[in-house]
Amino acid sequence: MVSYADTSLLVSVYAFEDAADEARGLLGNLHQPIQLNLLLWLEMRNAIRRKVPTAKATKAQVTDMLSELDKSAAEGAFEFREIDFRAAFDRAEDLSVRFTAKLNSRAFDLLHVAIALETDCREFLTFDRDQAKVAKAVGLTVKSN
Repeated sequence: MVSYADTSLLVSVYAFEDAADEARGLLGNLHQPIQLNLLLWLEMRNAIRRKVPTAKATKAQVTDMLSELDKSAAEGAFEFREIDFRAAFDRAEDLSVRFTAKLNSRAFDLLHVAIALETDCREFLTFDRDQAKVAKAVGLTVKSN
């Protein structure tokens, strides 16, 4: 089964957050590399960098976290997928029409779910409860904390 792991789950691993062990457990059950796209890559790296101004990590710690992320990428833990962003944004707009009034969905949550659908993912791994609601609403199998 092709799975989509979102930023909240992936960052917890590389930023050594409280839920890191749980995230590793969910990722450890995958039978293929973690699907990544340029949006996820940027969002993960930016979320890690944001640890400095919020005093959750030092610059040196962030450098180490990003190095671990790069090392995982080099070792093949991730499979980068090209995304047709026009199709993904169109699908996110459709999800917005269908679910935002009911679920109060954020645009980025809709976009991540849309990308998962566009890349034929059937499973959605997330620690973001709002994102999980949208993923469930479209029929994805959701695994979260």
